[in-house]
Amino acid sequence: MSTWTEPVLVYLAATFAVALTLIEIVLPTFGIAGLSAVALSVLAGWGLDERGLSWLPFAFIALALCFWAIDLLTPMKWWRWVATAVFALASAAFAADAGTASCWVVAAFATVGLAALVFPLDTAVARLNGRPPTLGLDALTGQVGVVERWDAGMGTVVLNGSRWSATGPQFVPVAQRVVVTGHDRLTLTVELDHRENMKV
Repeated sequence: MSTWTEPVLVYLAATFAVALTLIEIVLPTFGIAGLSAVALSVLAGWGLDERGLSWLPFAFIALALCFWAIDLLTPMKWWRWVATAVFALASAAFAADAGTASCWVVAAFATVGLAALVFPLDTAVARLNGRPPTLGLDALTGQVGVVERWDAGMGTVVLNGSRWSATGPQFVPVAQRVVVTGHDRLTLTVELDHRENMKV
């Protein structure tokens, strides 16, 4: 049998097909990711036939793909956890059918990797649609915090009960409300909340 029909490679082909399909769904790749996903899916299907492995786990992998797509395209972000659970179970079923330790290892890493991929893709969807991101530090942009300590353009800001390092105007009094305008790694960039000065 061909090396390309090895169970590990068959599973990896299916996993990359899922990842590329998700990328094609949310990002303008002009069909490159989508066509690559189709080619990898065909390769995975050929490997399944050659090895006489069950198609059922791959049917559930396709179902997980649908759930991840729903998560990325709708406000219902709990679908990612359902998708991850379905993908993990399908991966375990395939590894058990293949009967190799390498499949179990690859299945574990692939499940974690695909689950993690959803987060940056969700941020990308938010930017393309012009809506505020719901995940990561980008989601803090526009939120209002209170200065706890400040000296020469940097200090500490309390935001949603958490303390963050921040940079901004040279002089900001303690207890001043500030608005998050961005971030540099784990340090927030803030400016004075001018809405506070407009209050009568």
